[in-house]
Amino acid sequence: MTRPQRRTPPERKDRAPRQDRSTETRRRLLDATIESLAKDGWAGTGLTSVADRAGLSRGAAQHHFGTRDELVEAALDHLPAQRIEEIRERGQHLPDGPERLEAVVDLLCDIFGGSLGVASLQLWVGASTDPQLGDLVRKADARFNREIYQLTLELLGFSDEPENRRAVQATLVLVRGFALDAMVRDDKKWRHDVLQAWLPVLERGLA
Repeated sequence: MTRPQRRTPPERKDRAPRQDRSTETRRRLLDATIESLAKDGWAGTGLTSVADRAGLSRGAAQHHFGTRDELVEAALDHLPAQRIEEIRERGQHLPDGPERLEAVVDLLCDIFGGSLGVASLQLWVGASTDPQLGDLVRKADARFNREIYQLTLELLGFSDEPENRRAVQATLVLVRGFALDAMVRDDKKWRHDVLQAWLPVLERGLA
């Protein structure tokens, strides 16, 4: 007796769209987390507020991130990638020649002082009183610092020499300080004057 041939069940056609929807929902939640950190601060960022910003229910948010800690941990991976991506994209349109040095530093100031940079600083605020978050922030920040350092050298067109390393790292500390300063006082002229004083120092420090 011939056994009937087994049929392979048809592949679910809705599987890929469902995965796409899940990925999109996750991205919306992470983008909303960054926006919440930038606008509401560390204390004002939670699952409910993030879900509201993303236009989702709290239950939908919890389906992807069970707790605030899980959400923040994912945002710590998402945020540096967004910052690097924006710098790379905008870096393609920077001028060449004598104006490039100032243009690169202005771009760094925009990124560190923009919503992505402010969101990162708010995570620092949370890390100052939360040891577990502090460990995560330090690891994420170490990765970001390596990437932003290499990318800055690339945009400036310089090699990784000790002199260049010191000059670029000092510049990154400066622009991060500008971002911190902007959170508590609106003195763009002061920051501009300091930057103009720093640019010749940076130029001399690059080999």
